Amino acid sequence: MQLGVIFLLLWHAAEAQDASDQAGAAECPCITNSSAIYGQLKTVLVASGFPADYGANGCRAYAAGTSLDGCSEEDAPAHCANPWCYVDMSLCPVNEDYCHAAGAALGSDISPYCRTRPRDYTVLLNFSVYYSYETCGSVNLYDPTRHSKELGGNIIRAVVAPFVPWVIERNSSTGNVEYGGPSYDFLQSVLNLFDPPAQLNLLPGWATEQSRQRFRSSYTACVHDVAVGNFDVCIADLWLTPARHRLAWFLPTIRQDLFYLVVPRKFEEVTLLSYLQRPFLPFTPDAWLGVFAFLCGLSTVLWLVRLCETPAKERQGCQWSLEELGTFLFNTWHDFLLGQSSHEVERGLAHKLFSLAFSFFILVTLASYTASLASMLVVQREASGEINSIEDAITAGVPICAPAVLTPTFSTLFGAATFVDCDAIAKCARILHAGRCRAMIVSEDIINSLHAGLIQQADCDDVNAGRVSEEVGRCTTTETNPGNARNDCELLRVGDLLWSVPLSFPISDRLAHGMSWAVTQALTAGLFEQAKELNKEAFPLSQCAVVEDRSEEDGLTLADLTGTIVISMLMVGFGLVCFAVQVLRRDGRELVQRSRAFGQATAEPEVLEEVRTLTGQEESLETAVPDAATLAVPCEKGSLDPDQESSDPAPDPVPIQGPRESRAQTSPLAEEWQHRNEALKAGQLPLAIACYTMAISAIRPLAETAANLKQNAAVYSSNRSAAFAKLKQWYFSLGDAQEAARLSPQWYKAHLRIATAYLGQGHAEHAYKTYLFASDLPQGYAEAMKECVHALWQIPLLESPLAKRRVSRFDEDKNKPRGSCRIFAISDVHIDHGGSVLKWAEGINDKEFKNDILIVAGDLGDTFNAIKRGLMIFRKKFRRVFYVPGNHDMWIRPNTDDSKKKKFKDSIDKLLAMLEMCDKIGAEMLPAEVMQDVYVVPLLSWWSCTFCEGDPRPDDVRYDSFCKWPMGEEGAHKYFLQWNDYFVRRIKKQQEARGRKGDVITFSHFLPTSDLPCGGAPVKASGCLQLEEQIQAVGAPIHIFGHTHMNIAYATRGVRYQQLSLMGPEYGLCERQTFLKLHDKTLAVEPKTHNVY
Repeated sequence: MQLGVIFLLLWHAAEAQDASDQAGAAECPCITNSSAIYGQLKTVLVASGFPADYGANGCRAYAAGTSLDGCSEEDAPAHCANPWCYVDMSLCPVNEDYCHAAGAALGSDISPYCRTRPRDYTVLLNFSVYYSYETCGSVNLYDPTRHSKELGGNIIRAVVAPFVPWVIERNSSTGNVEYGGPSYDFLQSVLNLFDPPAQLNLLPGWATEQSRQRFRSSYTACVHDVAVGNFDVCIADLWLTPARHRLAWFLPTIRQDLFYLVVPRKFEEVTLLSYLQRPFLPFTPDAWLGVFAFLCGLSTVLWLVRLCETPAKERQGCQWSLEELGTFLFNTWHDFLLGQSSHEVERGLAHKLFSLAFSFFILVTLASYTASLASMLVVQREASGEINSIEDAITAGVPICAPAVLTPTFSTLFGAATFVDCDAIAKCARILHAGRCRAMIVSEDIINSLHAGLIQQADCDDVNAGRVSEEVGRCTTTETNPGNARNDCELLRVGDLLWSVPLSFPISDRLAHGMSWAVTQALTAGLFEQAKELNKEAFPLSQCAVVEDRSEEDGLTLADLTGTIVISMLMVGFGLVCFAVQVLRRDGRELVQRSRAFGQATAEPEVLEEVRTLTGQEESLETAVPDAATLAVPCEKGSLDPDQESSDPAPDPVPIQGPRESRAQTSPLAEEWQHRNEALKAGQLPLAIACYTMAISAIRPLAETAANLKQNAAVYSSNRSAAFAKLKQWYFSLGDAQEAARLSPQWYKAHLRIATAYLGQGHAEHAYKTYLFASDLPQGYAEAMKECVHALWQIPLLESPLAKRRVSRFDEDKNKPRGSCRIFAISDVHIDHGGSVLKWAEGINDKEFKNDILIVAGDLGDTFNAIKRGLMIFRKKFRRVFYVPGNHDMWIRPNTDDSKKKKFKDSIDKLLAMLEMCDKIGAEMLPAEVMQDVYVVPLLSWWSCTFCEGDPRPDDVRYDSFCKWPMGEEGAHKYFLQWNDYFVRRIKKQQEARGRKGDVITFSHFLPTSDLPCGGAPVKASGCLQLEEQIQAVGAPIHIFGHTHMNIAYATRGVRYQQLSLMGPEYGLCERQTFLKLHDKTLAVEPKTHNVY
């Protein structure tokens, strides 16, 4: 019962509200049968051919569906559907007396007499009546000329103040003065919108004298004239300020005046000293002192430790040796500049900690240094201001010139600043040149006029005409640069935008509504932009010489590197001085020895003959032969170091060409060469290094001029490289190996030594490529392929410096707010399968995805160049692009650039090239936290025949035969699983530390579970079951895959597997070429497609 009563009350209330809505607003109700003119109105309506209740029966859309005003047509005008009615003018106007009698104020809702609604006037058979759309809650779109009624054909009294380039005064062909410019022409086009067009009546002069006496600014005086009715509008470049807006109405803002700080220009003088200082600028002097103290202190510690490690029987306490201290100082500084520690970490925990401390110091110090070095090396030829920001001006306490009209605004914004008023903004420059201020705040238009010479020309005109003196006008003199002529090009805009002020025209009250509508209409139609385009020649062009801005992105020039080169050359010069002293001392000793032996013996022909025999030099060595005797300098036998291994690498024998048997057995030179090799084989590494060093120093001068000695010198360098490698002195090992390769470029063993040194330094990628290069050299294939396995399986551990740089991108966006970007996916694009695919990619919307992420799940192209082109296109569209290669991507197809030009040795070689290419263009193949707790995890993969044990196909069928795997086809998937393992462990550990999984999106090219259909793809070459374990390990609820060209979604074991391939099963574009949206604020439970255009 109670519910029924409540329902009836609500129903009656709704009916009452509906009736109220139909009767119109209470402050301006519709005509009813109780209205005085109701009967007369019905008579006139019938006589005019309208229904008797047309407009007189409350709020209704009376014309809708009728033939009136074309409202029966399909494209009926908008007003047809709007309700309206004739209104009762005895109740519609505001009645102030009744309103106050009700105890209310005008505009309140207490009494309907305090407010009203808009209405319009019409005449029916000489019967005047008012109608209103607004009282029925709609807008009058019936009368398109209602905005023109008050202005159409009117004369508008205006005055003009030219201001280049917006309002321009010029003489017509008849000699009369006429006006133009973007602002003036725009106002003319506004007046033409009225029907009929309104006409301008241009009055002579500007603001009246009476108004000028009231205001300092003539522009404000003109606004006052509009307010009091002297003019209808002032046409000028007028700022809309609060003080002016209090005086008169203004039209809607036409444009904004942008204000900047301008200061005198100051060029930094570039001297040799400044060049020399630049390499040291990233650190302050006290920071460099700290670096110096740390390195010297560390050198001293290492020196003391080494001395105290000497066995007790060989020392009496700690042996002090300044020469050894100098060696440690050199090695420490050398390692620091190289950016790596070569300390021997195998010698115990203490040495590991020493190396760790040194490596940490190097990492942080050099990273901080290089972060700012490039920008500091760039020679700043561009001009800079004496003051570079408004904050600098405030701190320095310099006076700032500013237009007097805007000084109150600027004083509020920058309360601590000291301002000097300018009567007109164009006069601020002359005040600055007079020395009354050291900076000024002016508009962008004034800055352009300054640099075009217009402001100086105007000042000169005033001085030449005698209106002001040179001390005031500053036509040619300036206090900003005493002794030099005024040059406005030396006034420089600095800092960011300070303020913007709207510009518009003041308008009389009677014109305000209609003109505001017309201006808004004209701005929306682009008429102001058209006016600017038609008057583009009026905008001033800078007459100042262009000073090219430079940054580190432009690259360094020779001048930028002058300081670095000079410092390096000074070091080289000092080294040459030391070398000259060493040579003089050596030659002096030899001269003394020879003088003592003079006359006692003649040259031994047997020794010279032996040199020729052992080196294959049958002809005379001319002047170099006597020095060759130094090859026979004997090496003292040393004891075998028990800590050194006596296994490989074996030394390379010197190529002795055809020695006579009797001499080869008894020759002291042959014995000496044999002695060196035996020392290396026996593990007597310091002895071997000393012997090879003497041999190298003796034979190298001869090898540079005698081609047949180069191989001998290469062998010595190679063997010394092997000795250094045994000592894990990789830097020296690499240097000797590279020297051996320089002397004998086609000798494969020299390149093997280089690869070994790279691997010792941790550069697994460089080592692998070098092994591949050696495999192509004569007789090098077998040994190179055997040795490269070590580098091959070191690469996926991601421990090399190159890999660590890539890994560092993992958390670069970890603080990016969750939901700040979207994540999309696609697979099997095959960018090189026809022009339609490329057209699709290049047609992707250039703006929509600029902040988003794209996942590309393999098979982007068959060749390296195609893959690069596809990734570059996607990188232009998306903020980040993550990619994994598919089987097509790993192909090395015959008769393509991959096999003919780039000559990839195998698919790993191509993979490494793709990683380097991604580094350069900004694409990524490793996982990353792309937002807070949002992970994108590429899983590199390859198929395994164990994917489907029941496959009836023969086991000897070869799939993806264009691929070349150094670890074999069944080793490829294990290789990639190991590659993924680092990030799987890292993400899992991070999730455990945070106590939450986050949103994890994994993707691979190949299928991770046999539950997914393979379509037409061979089952054994479609997936890898171990991928699912890695997906489960990181807790990914969504995994994207490719390969099968089947756009399906399938959920199993808590993971939704989904594919969106651009290519169909027959390698044609799918019907819908879209992306798959995976993340938008939150992770999608069921990802949907998203249009790319």
